[in-house]
Amino acid sequence: MRAICLNCQFCKQGTAAEPCRRCINLSGKYDCFIPLENTEESIPIEKAPDNVNHPFHYQGKYECIDEMIALFGVDAVRHFCMCNVYKYRFRASRKNGPEDIEKAEWYMGKLMELNQEVKER
Repeated sequence: MRAICLNCQFCKQGTAAEPCRRCINLSGKYDCFIPLENTEESIPIEKAPDNVNHPFHYQGKYECIDEMIALFGVDAVRHFCMCNVYKYRFRASRKNGPEDIEKAEWYMGKLMELNQEVKER
């Protein structure tokens, strides 16, 4: 059986036979894991997860990083971004490859944005 997960980067390719551990919630259900035989052949793009720009697990009323700026300040978040750029580049060849490189680039872009804000103060 081919299936896809709406939330998970690990079985979103449509080749998983069963959900990974991340798809199974505490009750043992996996509502986000949908057999392709029970759906249209492709999941609409607006429902596809975006693990780089807007990860599902960081969504709420505000983006997580914006809340971090409000709580910890721009300087702390700039340092957080620096560390994440390093982390994602360091682990890319061992873990998620291109996705980690994209995440590193996202954090670099955010760092440059925050640096510009600091300069304009």
